Amino acid sequence: MRYLTVKASELTGFAEQRAATDTPVLPITPWRAKSQAANPCVQPDDILLIVAMDNQDEVAGYIGMLPTDFSGVLKERVFWNSCWWVTERAGAAVSMTLFSMFLKHAGRRVVFSDMTDRTARIIAGMGGFVVARREGVVLRIRSACHQRIMHRGLRVPVLKLAAYTGIFRLADLLLNGFSANPAIRTPGQEKGSCKVTVCRKMEAQHAAFIRANRASGFSVPGEREFDWWCDAPWLVRSGRETERIARRYYFSALAGRNELRLLEVEQDGELMGLAIVSNRDGVVKPHYLFQTPGAGSLFYGALVQHLIAEKGVHTIITFHPGLTAYIKQGHIAGGKIKEQSRHTGYAEALAGSTGAVFEFQDGDGDYIFT
Repeated sequence: MRYLTVKASELTGFAEQRAATDTPVLPITPWRAKSQAANPCVQPDDILLIVAMDNQDEVAGYIGMLPTDFSGVLKERVFWNSCWWVTERAGAAVSMTLFSMFLKHAGRRVVFSDMTDRTARIIAGMGGFVVARREGVVLRIRSACHQRIMHRGLRVPVLKLAAYTGIFRLADLLLNGFSANPAIRTPGQEKGSCKVTVCRKMEAQHAAFIRANRASGFSVPGEREFDWWCDAPWLVRSGRETERIARRYYFSALAGRNELRLLEVEQDGELMGLAIVSNRDGVVKPHYLFQTPGAGSLFYGALVQHLIAEKGVHTIITFHPGLTAYIKQGHIAGGKIKEQSRHTGYAEALAGSTGAVFEFQDGDGDYIFT
């Protein structure tokens, strides 16, 4: 087994070269590589990808690194884990070697934004890491069988054929026709007192509002980060070539619709909250929420009311503690709520120098790209 380390300056060329072959496993897609190389926090010599190659020169595993320097409570660079995958035949030894190299190149200043249960158990068992569970909800507000199958199920021939007949679209129309449209029923909220404005670009006043209302946020995004997220997506539209590449990559790579925008929430002309929200094929994720003290239910109610009214939106996923509590408290009439959780983690050394308590938001790390 040999191990390749790929620098930021080499990443795009490496990804394109691997994608041009017929190798069965790709450690990164060309468009994801291009995005990571364009990271405003990256330096040309940063190691962004470590790949394990077997004796047949095929990929046996890989681990990714995403540097950032727009931390909130921390004022120094950290490295998010952006992917970690190993074939079953490679075994634990390869997996642990990749992880050890990841720690070494990151100087142990590592953070995890969204770990599986298994990965969380492994990290917690190693010692030296703080692992936590973030509780959240999935709010399904409309049936969307057609959308899900068209954009997620095309690898299954039977589903692909059935989707093109329109049977799933018909099922959605029937199911949604018998369901009441979801609505907000927040006590005390005056109709028309809140206004939501969609912004496609983050301006200086938005960044200033975020800094003033960041609390103990781990990440404090600004204008350059928002531009990067919008201009260099990790998910692209499906096509013959992109599908040929995506089916050989383990993580998300394709989407029919994938957009990011900033939502201003005002009450009586005064800005009381900002939300950075993505929409991937009707699945909406509020990645970052910033609000003035006391905004509470007014902010969450205005935000959710706007999202459920958007055309094509069928699901809202959030792990934000305030928004999660708001949804679970029954402020929304209609829709189905499913509880869900995700794991975060960081090296104890990061908190050791500051004594800080980190507050994660949903978009931290690479999650905002998905």
